[in-house]
Amino acid sequence: MAKKPAKDKPERGRPSKYDPKYAEQARKLCLLGATDEELAGFFDVSVATIDNWKNAHADFLGALKAGKAQADAEVADKLYQRALGYSHPEDKIFNDSGEPLIVPTTKHYPPDTAAAFIWLKNRQGARWKDKQEFEHNISDDLAALLDARRKKTDAS
Repeated sequence: MAKKPAKDKPERGRPSKYDPKYAEQARKLCLLGATDEELAGFFDVSVATIDNWKNAHADFLGALKAGKAQADAEVADKLYQRALGYSHPEDKIFNDSGEPLIVPTTKHYPPDTAAAFIWLKNRQGARWKDKQEFEHNISDDLAALLDARRKKTDAS
């Protein structure tokens, strides 16, 4: 007796709510800084479902990675510019006897030490951490010298 083909078997579990359109929506949300938790809220699913979609749909995972990478790169670039200082063109508008007078200028932002510190802390954490740790070693000779001095002072 021949078995029925597998296509006649009903699928197990609930059908997935995933739609291929979700990949582009997720990429755009990640560009705005969305976390997996926020994506889950947007798509009205659990975080576990977002994880399942990442495992089951390469386009979805790729879209998340692309969106997050682009957003991170843009923020890193702006932080870097802020740390170094930057200039940009700007128009100043004045009132000249009732008529607008537009004067092109250059706006300058000086380097920002907080941005520089954040950059260095993330790029060279061992050298730029908040708390520096030092190891203090006292040599045996110095310890013996201090003990002798203490005994001499106590005897006096």
